[in-house]
Amino acid sequence: MKSLKFLALIASAIVLSACQVLSGGSNSAEPIVITEPEPIEQIQSTFLEGDTLWDFAERTTGSGFNWEKIMILNDIEDERNIDAGIVLLVPPELAVDSLKTQ
Repeated sequence: MKSLKFLALIASAIVLSACQVLSGGSNSAEPIVITEPEPIEQIQSTFLEGDTLWDFAERTTGSGFNWEKIMILNDIEDERNIDAGIVLLVPPELAVDSLKTQ
């Protein structure tokens, strides 16, 4: 029974320490300010007739190996069944420069 009380006391101390750290500490004069992140610019490109997702990734990111990232970003369920003409999002951090300037 004593060990349970001891564990509860340690857990309480850990929680209080964590609260002090998250609140800026007990001696902190400045409050922590949570701000909204900058919106990420969406980059889009059209899936062309005859394209595979590999082709699309190669054309828009410079590497076909990014096809899975594009698939996940666009919630594509079957990478072999994408209609030509559909506009897909391209991860901004991977997009080729020519897409970033459009």
